[in-house]
Amino acid sequence: RRMSEEKKVGFEGADSSSVEDQPSPEPVKVVDEVAELNAITVDPSLLQTQYRQFSVDTTEAFARILALARELNTSVQPPEIVLIGKQGAGKSLLVEALIGHPLGAVKETLRPTLLQISNNASAEKPKISFKSEKSDSMIVSKSDSTGSLLRTASEVSIKLPQVAEEVNRRSPSLNPAPLIIKYEWSHAGNVTIIDTPGLVSSVPSFGSSASSDSASYTSDGESSEKKENRDPSKEREKIVMEWAKAAHRLLVFVEQADDWESVEMIEYAKKKLDVKLSRSVFIFTHLNKQLSKFANPRDLQQFFQRRPMEAKCFFVTLFSEKVRSGISGNDFDELSSKFQNRIAQAYKRDQMLLSELKIDKRYDELVGIGNIRTSVILENSWRAFKECQPELRKQLALSKKLTNDALKRQQDQRQGLDIGKMRSIISNYVADWLQCVVALSDGSNEGNPSLNGQTLSEENAYFESLEWTDERKKHLMVDASEEILEIVSQDVKNSDTRMYGAIQLERSLTLLRLLVKQKEWWTITEEEREVAAAVTHLNRSDLTLNPAVASAVIQGRMKAWESKVIEPICQRAAASSKRLAEIAFSVMSQRSQGARRMQSNQRTILDEMQHLSGFQYFKSIIRDIYYDYIDKLMKQCREKCNNELETVQLVYWESGKTAVAGKSELDVTNQLMSEISEAICTNICLKCHQHFVVLLQRDLSGEILKDISSFNDKMLQQVFEMEKLKQLLQVEEEKHKLNLQDLSEKEVQLRDLSVQFSRFSVGK
Repeated sequence: RRMSEEKKVGFEGADSSSVEDQPSPEPVKVVDEVAELNAITVDPSLLQTQYRQFSVDTTEAFARILALARELNTSVQPPEIVLIGKQGAGKSLLVEALIGHPLGAVKETLRPTLLQISNNASAEKPKISFKSEKSDSMIVSKSDSTGSLLRTASEVSIKLPQVAEEVNRRSPSLNPAPLIIKYEWSHAGNVTIIDTPGLVSSVPSFGSSASSDSASYTSDGESSEKKENRDPSKEREKIVMEWAKAAHRLLVFVEQADDWESVEMIEYAKKKLDVKLSRSVFIFTHLNKQLSKFANPRDLQQFFQRRPMEAKCFFVTLFSEKVRSGISGNDFDELSSKFQNRIAQAYKRDQMLLSELKIDKRYDELVGIGNIRTSVILENSWRAFKECQPELRKQLALSKKLTNDALKRQQDQRQGLDIGKMRSIISNYVADWLQCVVALSDGSNEGNPSLNGQTLSEENAYFESLEWTDERKKHLMVDASEEILEIVSQDVKNSDTRMYGAIQLERSLTLLRLLVKQKEWWTITEEEREVAAAVTHLNRSDLTLNPAVASAVIQGRMKAWESKVIEPICQRAAASSKRLAEIAFSVMSQRSQGARRMQSNQRTILDEMQHLSGFQYFKSIIRDIYYDYIDKLMKQCREKCNNELETVQLVYWESGKTAVAGKSELDVTNQLMSEISEAICTNICLKCHQHFVVLLQRDLSGEILKDISSFNDKMLQQVFEMEKLKQLLQVEEEKHKLNLQDLSEKEVQLRDLSVQFSRFSVGK
């Protein structure tokens, strides 16, 4: 009608004057938005509608579900909402409008900003903190009374109005690294809002080249030429795509309201991120500007009807930065109240325009921040809690089953705990331990030889008896000192390799063979020969001199072998075998730890006893029995080796019948000493192998288990403290019963919560 009247007036004036003579139209008056909003009175009930929260019962239910999830080692994943839009679309102001508090003026979103909103019943006022970054080391900590930054170990806490200032400080340039803000409040739901950098109008998806004044990355070590050649629009879109690709995230596209032919975000979402628009919501800001274009209700009706039906759309008008900057307050409550009042005034302004255009009531739910908060924040937060309940029920049922099984095992084991059971446990453990000792003696690597083995030099340093001295501490051979031992040790194969068990003993026997072959070992001095010749001449004058002298000298030398050769070798054999006991205990402990990790949720006290991990006294008994058996083997081996020395005189007399013409007494003596030393050394090595190593590997298990089986009942009760063990089992049973009772109560709580969450509801 207004357009037809204007046309009518124009035609009537055409006859009297020309168009050029008509006065120019009056300039459009600039509306003062502050004054316009101040003129709008807001009913308190409107504020309650715009910023309605969950009911008290629902909030308490949230807290109970979170506590239950923590006890069951299950997390309630909060919904994640990604805000996407072009620069200037109003994303940052929309975030403030959604939470109902001003955060300050953000110059531009240059980093993905994660606002992690969580319900904290103890936070009467919102608590805001930033995750610490490297740049935080430059911040000076101040007290809370100043309203400035407060430092903790991993977070930097700030006052509400300084959020934007801190965001601006941490975002000097375009950067894909997220900026994490933690927001806690007793009236908040659990949701994460991700504000992404604004897409520029020149994004390739929109069909233009990149603008030259947009921000770009400032990565260290990057050439300035590369920075200049980089396309900021593509960088921004890359960041958006990275954060929007997760299928569980809700995508909220923000764009200024316009004719549907000019709207870009719906098509962008279909092509780039969400073909079916199943997880997309579209929020169109500046609705009042769009409404000013409509002349009649029909235009408004067509506008709403032409919206894409597959797209979930909302419309809102907030206010300008000028209005926003004028909001101030002395405390949180006053500041939030003024901010929310402005939001309500802007909403009522839209409602007044819509009323003039006679909006269809079915479109009311598409307009206003209250409807957006309910659909985007509250419903998604409620849905996250509702959807986690089946998993909680599953975890409760599993925990109850495991606890019930553990209780039954404890009861069965306490009732079946007797001496016969203990004997079975002991026999099994000792049998496994003995098998481990035999395997280690045979060369098994399970005992970690690189850690528990010995090199030849370490072995020699431990056994100083290889200096081969007589009773007067005088060396029995010429220059057979530590230098000779060191030289010979270098010729032993694998001398630098760490070994244990029979392989280590074999290396020691190899060292003995090499020592015996050394000239310094068997060479006899002139002094020794003269002493032997004098004794032989006086007492055995009827014998040929040369063989008799040689026999006397060699008998003297070989007499010292019993204490200076055979004894050290037997000691080495015993020591290397005794070391296997502790190595085997270590291997058994590692095996038990692996078994405990595999069945950590079902193990009981008797399960621990299977590995005797807490019974060191019993282990010492096993160790002593094993050591006694090793000493017994060493004694037998020493006797067998000493028997080799009994035949030395017969061999010498047989050698004495051999013609020795042309040889001096000293030559004969040295010749016989060399031959006999090598022969005796070879026999000693064979005796060590046959009467020590073979018997250890063959008879060890039978001998030790025979001693273990001889333990009487009284000794077993003392060693394992049977009565105390039964009391511990009884305590474990009581714990399991209490756990079952607690789990049953939690099942009832969860059942009640499921009924409470059967429908979505909010408080006033």
